[in-house]
Amino acid sequence: MARGVRDELGSRMQQALTGFVESPHRSVEEAAAVLDAAADRLTEALTEHRRALRADWDGDGEHEPDTEQLRVTLQAYRAMAERLLRV
Repeated sequence: MARGVRDELGSRMQQALTGFVESPHRSVEEAAAVLDAAADRLTEALTEHRRALRADWDGDGEHEPDTEQLRVTLQAYRAMAERLLRV
């Protein structure tokens, strides 16, 4: 997720937290909206990353990747899976 998006979502969450005393319901609505937006951005980023990884090994069907490219791609898959499994 881009730093600007993270900063904006973090700011919105902070505003939701600080506004709780004055408007609890509105604060919870905003926190839910922030979580929804963060989940959407994460889904978009994961989809793009998966698409790029697949292109690294599946390619265009004309050129087979060499063993080194496959090794690097496998490491990238492993790193992404490990990050997701920590969540």
